[in-house]
Amino acid sequence: MLNGLLIRSPFIDMILEGSKTWEMRGSRTGKRGRVALIQSGTGTVIGVADLVGVVGPLSVSELAANASKAGFEKHEKVTGLPYERTFAWVLQNAGRLNEPVPYAHPYGAVIWVNLAPAVEQAVLQQVRKGLNPEKPVRKSGRHFRVTIYYKDGDIWECDYPSKAAADKVAIEQRKHTLVVKRVTVTEHMR
Repeated sequence: MLNGLLIRSPFIDMILEGSKTWEMRGSRTGKRGRVALIQSGTGTVIGVADLVGVVGPLSVSELAANASKAGFEKHEKVTGLPYERTFAWVLQNAGRLNEPVPYAHPYGAVIWVNLAPAVEQAVLQQVRKGLNPEKPVRKSGRHFRVTIYYKDGDIWECDYPSKAAADKVAIEQRKHTLVVKRVTVTEHMR
């Protein structure tokens, strides 16, 4: 089941642009893996990311040392914590969906939303068809292609500028054994 994480603007946009990899929260979470990113107040899923860990509780100095991960600009000084006990939920491989997917927001949901199967399917279908969390590949030169073969017959391919970036995506995708049949990484020249 794909869970939806509610995040306010402008923080969700910073995550989807890759300038923020720590989502600051006032508690831990035991959830791990792919999550849908919901822009608070819109009733839509606009992206996905992999929730890979939790850091904390953080001190002011720990947050200051990792300010860029939390979305602070270089000129901003960290002088306090957003919560009495502050935790960083670590996100990787964030990417924006091509089209927002509407969902029914349950009364009282403020952090997590259990998405209906149809919403989950619509989100994952977009992910398969071309969600690209990395920067575009140069027009010429060596690149690495990740090919994901899904159990339903779909195939997704994306090129990455380095083997490390491609391997990172491949490792994460191989964890989705319920829907992924096989993942390959191949080297190409343009």
